[in-house]
Amino acid sequence: MPSKERVRFMEIFEDFTVLQEDHKGYGLIPKREFDPNMSYIQNFAADLMDFKDRVRPMANDLAKIDSLHNYQKHDAHKVWEAVKDELLNIK
Repeated sequence: MPSKERVRFMEIFEDFTVLQEDHKGYGLIPKREFDPNMSYIQNFAADLMDFKDRVRPMANDLAKIDSLHNYQKHDAHKVWEAVKDELLNIK
């Protein structure tokens, strides 16, 4: 096949191992506990450092996982079973 036809074929091909449903959800990142042995200012500074060093990287990882979920391949048999179950529940 010439390269233009291959590109066109890839554009119309539907990969059934990739789920097409929308995956909306959320993830919770627990807040650092307040340390009563430190002052409010020290706790605030520790919260800022915790956000910079732990919370922001975790939030970036969650965002990447969420955006790449549509491109993750699944077992074709499991996808077929899910579609079949959904079709049977419609009737």
